[in-house]
Amino acid sequence: FYARKIQLALFGFFAPVVLSLFLQLVVRQPVTLPLLASPFAGFIMWMATDSQVRAKAADARREFTRFVSVYLKLVAVALLGNSTADSALSNAATVSDTWVFQRIRREYAQAEITRTSKWDAIERLGEQVQIESLGELGRMMRLSEARVGLRDQLIAADEKLRKLVDAADKAAAAKATRRTHTPVFMTLIPIIGLVMLPAVFSFFSL
Repeated sequence: FYARKIQLALFGFFAPVVLSLFLQLVVRQPVTLPLLASPFAGFIMWMATDSQVRAKAADARREFTRFVSVYLKLVAVALLGNSTADSALSNAATVSDTWVFQRIRREYAQAEITRTSKWDAIERLGEQVQIESLGELGRMMRLSEARVGLRDQLIAADEKLRKLVDAADKAAAAKATRRTHTPVFMTLIPIIGLVMLPAVFSFFSL
């Protein structure tokens, strides 16, 4: 992570230096203005890695939340039989091999080693990955004695969570659409540079 930050920071710092040398070769005079942007460009590129990591984390949480919605429904279905709350949580976690279900199973395995309940484990996982719906699932599963009411709560929580997932997907799609404007703008920069180049030449030739 820090190696990537250093690479990007060095790139941002030296890019204006290379631009200054290029302009100096073109106009045959010292051009120091781009050098003033080196510290700022280096700092911006240093922080860019943090933004990328935060974006990836947000995408991972959105995907995690989507699978939690599926997991809620699976636990509710498991409770339709004679399964206990503990076995319902375990059986529902074995349905899929996606990374989300693997993480849940790993948390349950750790709970068995430490002799803690699975609803404590799922609530702890929700705090670690900052998924509020997992914490709600853990708190609901504490009411495992009233299984009929528990199934109704799980189904209601699943419906609520699906609405949140749909809203998050729409927001992500809108953000991705706005992000496409940046490449379009970047393609215009060389054209603007070519248009302004004669004016720059005439200015330094005075």
